[in-house]
Amino acid sequence: WPPTCAEAIAARRSGATAPGRWPGRTRLLGEWLRTLPDPPPPVLAGRLATAWRGDPGLRDACLAGLTSAGAGAAHDLLAGRRTEEALDEVTAGCDPRSLEVAGHVLRPMAALLPPPERAVVLAGHAWLAWGCGDGTRALVLAERALDDDPGVRLAALVLGCLEHGLGPRAARRGLGGSAA
Repeated sequence: WPPTCAEAIAARRSGATAPGRWPGRTRLLGEWLRTLPDPPPPVLAGRLATAWRGDPGLRDACLAGLTSAGAGAAHDLLAGRRTEEALDEVTAGCDPRSLEVAGHVLRPMAALLPPPERAVVLAGHAWLAWGCGDGTRALVLAERALDDDPGVRLAALVLGCLEHGLGPRAARRGLGGSAA
């Protein structure tokens, strides 16, 4: 451990890992949670951003760790346990303090990365801002993410929800009970 990004991508392409399951995802989540509330070091930031592009469950679990729902919800999301309840905990635990911590962690992380990887970090920050009720910040971050990579689905989802005035719970009901 840890696999390099190239090794992890090669394993994913060869079918050695399940779709949407990044190699070493549990260990990456643990490293992420141990760095909080500080930004991750550059090497970890790069590994995480690359992994988040291929593993939305890992991305969501890491983002959950930034809210007051914390590590419990993060581990539940990563394991696929109590997904609906864990997402409710994340949005209920998303308050101005959580958004401040998210900015403290995600802004420097995004600043380290080139556009494709930066886009997924910006999209995650947009999702948290939207979940915390800060639509203006969510809009700016989602648009910046889509400028970096028009294929970032989470950013497009956040923009769609903002355009239709949907909050997190209403969006999950409209998506059949699942988030991005």
